[in-house]
Amino acid sequence: NEFCKKNDFKLEIALRLNRTDKLLSNKKKNISVVDEIKYFNNLLKKKIEKSNITSIEKCSDANVIITLNSNLGIELLSRNKKVMFFYLSQIISKEKTIPYFKKKDCIFIHSNYKISEANKKLKKLIKIPKNKWVKIKKQSMQDVKFDEGNKIFKRKILQILKNEKN
Repeated sequence: NEFCKKNDFKLEIALRLNRTDKLLSNKKKNISVVDEIKYFNNLLKKKIEKSNITSIEKCSDANVIITLNSNLGIELLSRNKKVMFFYLSQIISKEKTIPYFKKKDCIFIHSNYKISEANKKLKKLIKIPKNKWVKIKKQSMQDVKFDEGNKIFKRKILQILKNEKN
């Protein structure tokens, strides 16, 4: 929030519990969307509004997405969005691996508590032009393709089923 204020950016939060799969798993833990909103309001000293927009929709217009260890972040990278990952588990255990990435430290991975370092990386990430970003992303991570509508996946399933019949 402070970074956004200093650099004149708008902070948006893609609520985790807006996803039905997360909402169902958290009902067992008695965590609601209201609890999640209260958490962010407290943490950021900023009023977060309830929204029915999905995380993907919320992130589609973002200049940069900041996330923790998230599959959503990987999916957004596959769509060539600029994503910065905060891998705090790397601080706790150096043995933890970071799937999808060829190296543990690159422009879009931050794994320490040094805010000044994170801010520098974030500023640099924001300034990278789209075409250069795509090259950096390709050099730094495994090939993860965006499969809109799961077309590739569905084709593979049909192929497997067809082979099973023969």
